[in-house]
Amino acid sequence: MVVFMKSNVFMDSLVAKIRDSKTTISNAEWICENTTLQGKPYSFKNHEFQIGIVNDTFPRICTIKTSQIGLTECSSRKTLAFLARNTGTRCMYSFPDIRLRNNNSKTRFGPLIRDAFPPKSSDIRSTELYQINSSFLYMASCSESDATSNPVDMLVVDEIDLANQEIVVLLNSRIQHSQYKIREVLSTPTFSDYGIDAEYKTSDQRQYVYKCEHCNNVFVPQYDLKHVYFPNMPKDVEDLVFDVSPDIAAILDYDNAYVRCPNCLKPINPADASRREWVAKYPERSNSKHGYQLLPFSSGLLSIKYLVTTVAEGIAKNQARRVINTTLGETYNGGDSRLTASEIEKCFVTPKCPEIPKDKPIFFGLDMGMGCHLTIVSADGGEVLKFEVIPQEKVEERITDLLENYNVINGMIDRAPFIPTAYKLRDISEGRVFPVVYSENNKRAVPYKEVTGDIAYYQVDRTLALDAVTEAVRSGKIKFYGYANQHDVIVTHLMDMVRDDSDEKIRYLKLKGNDHYFHSLGYALTAVYLKAMTDAMSDVPTGSFVGFNGVSQKPLDCYDILSYFKTLRK
Repeated sequence: MVVFMKSNVFMDSLVAKIRDSKTTISNAEWICENTTLQGKPYSFKNHEFQIGIVNDTFPRICTIKTSQIGLTECSSRKTLAFLARNTGTRCMYSFPDIRLRNNNSKTRFGPLIRDAFPPKSSDIRSTELYQINSSFLYMASCSESDATSNPVDMLVVDEIDLANQEIVVLLNSRIQHSQYKIREVLSTPTFSDYGIDAEYKTSDQRQYVYKCEHCNNVFVPQYDLKHVYFPNMPKDVEDLVFDVSPDIAAILDYDNAYVRCPNCLKPINPADASRREWVAKYPERSNSKHGYQLLPFSSGLLSIKYLVTTVAEGIAKNQARRVINTTLGETYNGGDSRLTASEIEKCFVTPKCPEIPKDKPIFFGLDMGMGCHLTIVSADGGEVLKFEVIPQEKVEERITDLLENYNVINGMIDRAPFIPTAYKLRDISEGRVFPVVYSENNKRAVPYKEVTGDIAYYQVDRTLALDAVTEAVRSGKIKFYGYANQHDVIVTHLMDMVRDDSDEKIRYLKLKGNDHYFHSLGYALTAVYLKAMTDAMSDVPTGSFVGFNGVSQKPLDCYDILSYFKTLRK
């Protein structure tokens, strides 16, 4: 007589312990004993840096990395080890989008789990969900539905810099009722203070140090001329990243080049794992978050020749950000993606607000929040006349005063988060002020009408609106007055957005969320633009507006927003 036993937590736990042979082995040992890669038992050879990461069981871990260094391969196995060795647990492994989720689920996680745990007839196995004994792995795509779905014990966010940061915050709620509360994030970096870089900066910042066999100096091998020696490097080359052209890269003596100790200048072997270990730069933070940084010489897989030629070609093709992020594992801070302090500084004229005659046309933008940020601009958009923060409870009173006592032509306000207030200000203004909803329609301002035919709000392409601000500031064609004691605040807000063109969809990314005047100014310039377009279509005579700087505007030539603002102050 055959007796069929239903699966239960005790038996699954016992089976897991038997499978381990012993209960005290590390995650790295478990991974090597129970998983395979290309048909062979998994090995950490040439990837010894991974051992410290997979054996770290601290609940909050972040890892900043170069591309194609095997970290997702390592992370997937660490995730599997947790689920297999902790019966009845659940993990959510999130990628930035559905395409990456599906690709990794089908080509990496699926084969890994199938080989380590051949499926039973009752097991659930799909692209979105894998059952491992009585544990479950949810494959997510960083969507809002993922963030409001199942509670889990472990959350892994892969390539966090490519993910929607608002959804990433929501994903954290999935672990808040777990006894484990494990959260691990990993990514190739993009911009300073964003995503994985922000995570790493608040961690204990572990670095994979090397102890020199010649002088016992302890250091982190870096990709620069201090650590990389070439016998025939031209003397005028001072920066290994930006000064080496493809022509120079082609003639370098790679056979006799080497990584060296910056102290004794003798050759070292970065691949010698016996001389390497993870060391925290800020050990006092180790009770909060563990952070790991992987650089090109964290393993011996990337040759000096590969690094030099790849970086040189990328820089020559105007792909500096991509090679710095992916090949070198460093953040990119180039001025082409983010306004610089010096660019913004050139716009400041005086903290005093100029006298605004009541008959002079003005425009404004208002970013709504608990503190509402107002920018009042001249008719040609060439001058910000006043920067002002208004408490949310007083915003209706302030805007009403502005409408009653000044010649407000157009104003644009953030519809959210206070939608009733935004609509009330629209109604009070009698068609001069409109709520704005950001979109990605590649159109500068599209009216959304109610059934009555009245305009409810405008859909404004977010990237185009913020591009207008960037262009105006960078070109110096906008000047700042009336900023009182807010000089540093304005600089901070205008530097808190970076323009990301890493894929087909160009977008602006928030760094720390202190970007209110950036949006307020974007709304104000949109208001100017909207009036210019209205006049152009109505055939209003050229030069009907004269800005506070005395420059006449020619709206008939200004159908493209960037071209429009480039005409200012020529």
